[in-house]
Amino acid sequence: MPDLSALAALVFLSAHLAARADTDGPYAYTITDSHATVTNFDSAYSGERSITNPLGGFPVTRIGSSAFRYCFKLAKD
Repeated sequence: MPDLSALAALVFLSAHLAARADTDGPYAYTITDSHATVTNFDSAYSGERSITNPLGGFPVTRIGSSAFRYCFKLAKD
């Protein structure tokens, strides 16, 4: 019978190595396969904002479906 605890540990570890979560200013993001995904944004931020710089040293290639959900104070360009 396979060692299920070892298998569970391996699955847990591989999931955490595949995606790394971090923050940078008002952004929360994850890094997966050398690409950044914006997962959340500080809803208290107001004004204009452009996503032009890399996050965590990686280009932003995705924005999560709920990343800007409660950001009612952002200005439109």
